[in-house]
Amino acid sequence: MKKFLAAALTAILALSMTACGSEEDETPSDYTPPSNITIYVESGDTAVPIDVDVSNMTNPLAYGSMIIDLPKGFIADQQTTKDAGVVLAYKGSAKTSSECYTFANTGSNRDINEITEEEMTTDYLSQFDGFTEFSSFSKTKCNGFDALDIGFERKIQKATVYQRQYFIFTDNDTYVISYTTEEKKTIDDYEKSLTTIIVK
Repeated sequence: MKKFLAAALTAILALSMTACGSEEDETPSDYTPPSNITIYVESGDTAVPIDVDVSNMTNPLAYGSMIIDLPKGFIADQQTTKDAGVVLAYKGSAKTSSECYTFANTGSNRDINEITEEEMTTDYLSQFDGFTEFSSFSKTKCNGFDALDIGFERKIQKATVYQRQYFIFTDNDTYVISYTTEEKKTIDDYEKSLTTIIVK
């Protein structure tokens, strides 16, 4: 795996570990999900708007040309998006949440066949404190695109942090969804959310 990809992932994971404890509380009241979301898909040198029906989703979030139905209670932190250029979604209060999604992209399309578990293990051992090995590592598909689904645990101080990453290798970009939690039981909700992804 290319070193710049590992460096990008380091920044994403560091953000996901620290942003959950931000000082803002943006919990919305009386949220009504939209029935359609407009996303912009690259076509040559322009981005073409496409309306996507999300009436079957209860908490949709759009990032680039991807839409995901987040588990109930997750909201997007707009300030982090402005400050870091990475979309963060957390559950409940930003002051107390220990569950975070981050959404980012690497800025280029990658070939999933260039990525091996051995190379990623070496990269992650050098980049992430408390990482020892992957608990899961599988290549799959997402809306016809190659995808990589990985999981691992990290010992940080006295806490065990469970982390998941989902890479979607589109024709134009590589999306990275990272999920961080201290509660292992919440991983099931995260995995269900992956089944709702729409990529255009």
